[in-house]
Order: sequence, then structure tokens, then C-alpha cells
Amino acid sequence: MKNLGNLEKYHLEVTKIYLNSGKPLNREREKYLQENNYKTKYRLYNLDEKKFSKSIGSGYSFSDYDFKDQARIWSYIFKKTQYMGIGHLAISHFKKFQAKKTHSLYQYWPLLKTWAASIENWAHADMLASIYCDILSEAPDKVYPEFKKWSKQRSPWKNRMAIVSLLYYYNPKRVLLKFEDIIALVLPHLKNNHYYLQKAIGWNLRELSRAYPKEYWKFLNKNLLDLSPVAFSTATEKVSKDKKVPLKLKRKEARKLNRGRA
Repeated sequence: MKNLGNLEKYHLEVTKIYLNSGKPLNREREKYLQENNYKTKYRLYNLDEKKFSKSIGSGYSFSDYDFKDQARIWSYIFKKTQYMGIGHLAISHFKKFQAKKTHSLYQYWPLLKTWAASIENWAHADMLASIYCDILSEAPDKVYPEFKKWSKQRSPWKNRMAIVSLLYYYNPKRVLLKFEDIIALVLPHLKNNHYYLQKAIGWNLRELSRAYPKEYWKFLNKNLLDLSPVAFSTATEKVSKDKKVPLKLKRKEARKLNRGRA
């Protein structure tokens, strides 16, 4: 490993190249996108992709460093940047290894698991969850306990990262955890009203419908009335209309009965 010195110089390098490859958004437009599209505090930027690609065509000053040194640099940048797009760049550095089966992502787990504490928007969350899911497949005995810890914390974003990363998009080539282990991280959050956490619950259940169809239907029928509208809608995206209609009617009747008791 190199003695990288002050990592801030790499952060400044990437930021300078990024900002020189576009222009700031109109502040009103930026605020609108922050509040409505991403629900984020990150700054947004109007990047010229062609200009940016040309600017980094020969790579960053650290592009030829050892993979683990590059990982340390990108980890620092991810945690320091105020720009959403630079966060994307940091995550993308690791996503490029997903297609390389000979390159273990688990070696970066000690660094990457610390990124979950910085997640506060769905875009970064979904990108990172896809990597976490592959890492889980490499070392389920080491990674699942960490997800279990996240699922018990008060942060809805950490709860979300734990849930989405369990399956992401179901892939039979990945290691598949037992249904009971997956659903154990979902159950405690059924009544949490955080929108993106509810979206994650629905997402997880939708993918479970492919991975464990029998168990999915049993769970859905048992917990049908406890699912939020967001979770239910997402969880049943792959359910045929003739099967979904009775479920919707049952939920509707339950709401009427509850209103009558109020």
C-alpha cells in the first residue's frame, strides 16, 4: 500500500475536473430537484458527459495506483463530497468490478460498509445496494450479521440498505439466503412510515415473489393488512390482475371496517 498522504488533494482533483466539465444549475431548478426528485442535501450539477469523459480520458492522477489504494481514495471522496454526481462516480468505481468475476468485491467490504452511514437519498442507496448484494453473495456469513445490525438501528436509510441489499434484483446465480433470514429484517419495519423504507419493503417482497413464490404468498396473505399502500403496490407489481384484485378488495373492506369503528 502507498503512503497516500493527505487524501484531500485527490478530492480536490476530482472535484475540479467535475466542475470544469459542466455548469451550475439554476438555483431554483436545483432546489426543486433536491426537494422533489432526490430528497437530498447534495448539490446537483449540470454535467456535460462528453466533456467530462474527455477530461478523464487519460485517467486521474491515482488511476494507476493499487486497487486498494484507489479504494481508500474513493472512500474518502464519497464521504467528503457535496456533489451527488461525484458520489455517483465513487460508487461507479466499484460497480465496474461487478462484471469481473475474478475480482472480489468482498476485499472492499471493510471500507464500503462504512458508506451506509452517509446514505440519504435513493439514487446512492440503490447503486450501493447492488454492490452490497454481490458482496453478500461472496461472504454471507460475514455480511448478513452487519445487515442485521443495520436493520435494528434507528436510521431508516440503514434499515433500507439492509433490506434492499439482501436481494436487490433476484439473480439465481447469487447465493440465496433462507426466506426466514430475509424476512426477519423486513418484519420489524412494516409500520415505519418512512416512504423510501416502505418502498424498500415492497421491492424486497416483489423480488421474493421470484425467489420464494410459495413463502411470498403465505407472507403476503398473512400480513396483507399491515402493508402500507406503497409497500403493497410495489410488492405486487409482478402479480397478475386476477390475483391482485381480491387482495385489493380485502384491503379496501378492512379500511371501511376500521373507519366504521373509529
